[in-house]
Amino acid sequence: MVSELMTNAFAHGVSPYVRLRIWLTDDYLWLEVWAGSSASLQQHDPGGYATGGRGLGIVDWVVGECCGAWGRTEDKKATWCQIPVRPELVAA
Repeated sequence: MVSELMTNAFAHGVSPYVRLRIWLTDDYLWLEVWAGSSASLQQHDPGGYATGGRGLGIVDWVVGECCGAWGRTEDKKATWCQIPVRPELVAA
């Protein structure tokens, strides 16, 4: 997750700086990557031989498999994801 979100931040952000925050609550592991860009993120099918373009699809799949969530901050300058850390939060 961190690798995919950081790669997107460096590839598509407008700032020379990228910020990563990781924190743990009683219920979730949170990741937030700030890239300083409010450009729209697009999920798309890059095709079988493309060497890139799968990052958000990977994030979406992994987070979904873990019964988590992901999205953008209100100002759209950061991407976040949350993954449950307690078994009772994971849907059967």
